[in-house]
Amino acid sequence: MWALILAAAAVLGIVAGAIRNFETIAARIKRILTRRRPQEPQVEISRVSDPEDDDLHEALILYKKRLPEHERDQDDDIIRWFQEIEAETKNGICELKDYFLVARLGDRVCGLMYFHYYPETKLAFVSYLVTDGDNDTTQSRVTNRLAKRAGKLLKKEAKGLIGFVAETDDPRRAESSPKRLEARARIKLFRKIAQTQRAALMVLDMPYVQPRTSLEERDAQATPMVLIYARPGRINKLPFIPKADGERILRFVYNTVYADEFPDSDGRYREHLRGLLEKQLAQLPDQIPTSLDDSESQATADP
Repeated sequence: MWALILAAAAVLGIVAGAIRNFETIAARIKRILTRRRPQEPQVEISRVSDPEDDDLHEALILYKKRLPEHERDQDDDIIRWFQEIEAETKNGICELKDYFLVARLGDRVCGLMYFHYYPETKLAFVSYLVTDGDNDTTQSRVTNRLAKRAGKLLKKEAKGLIGFVAETDDPRRAESSPKRLEARARIKLFRKIAQTQRAALMVLDMPYVQPRTSLEERDAQATPMVLIYARPGRINKLPFIPKADGERILRFVYNTVYADEFPDSDGRYREHLRGLLEKQLAQLPDQIPTSLDDSESQATADP
């Protein structure tokens, strides 16, 4: 009898121990599952308007690191634009709204977006869009935050905005496969920006040559590129835009954006712009495709 009781007690002790072990393991699993993961640093966006701002100078370092030389302006020109806009705004004669957004992830600058809104034409021109992340997820976070901040600013300050214009490398003209992939990646980056504004990105297959940024520097060349265009609120991309829209966009880029950005004391630079514009206008088709075919170009441009 006592032997049975002792055996039963031993079994109950084993069962109780197993239950305690199970409860301990279950508690550990619960702690692991509910343990807070370390929070990733937030992407912080600031708008820079002071040419002496440290964020501007850090952003220019990233700008030179990420953009090819032919797409970059001189640091002195960018700082001069800040100074001119600051002075013109104080005097009430500024004809554009200037936006230089800097993205920070923790203690480092990881992106920038520089764009301008021209109330007279109701068009915005994106001069630079640069991101620098450790992976695609980080770059996507930075791009989305820049785009959302840009959208909020334009919604508040750019009443009547009808579209964004930007220029980028033509993947069909890339000298190598890596360069072609890089050009496509930049178009993809702009497409993400457009999507945040509920806009379909159009890559205009029409003649376009980026003007020389200086007539004094011998190595400064006019460069064939492509223009991209997006209209906020238009989700469905049109397969073509009419010739008149292409003319309006080209006149905006040459006569407003570039004519405003670079000094022209003797009229030679405006003559350079006028020559390029006339040549591109003469080559425009009646219907302009809104996407590129890397293997077969429907429009080419030569400087």
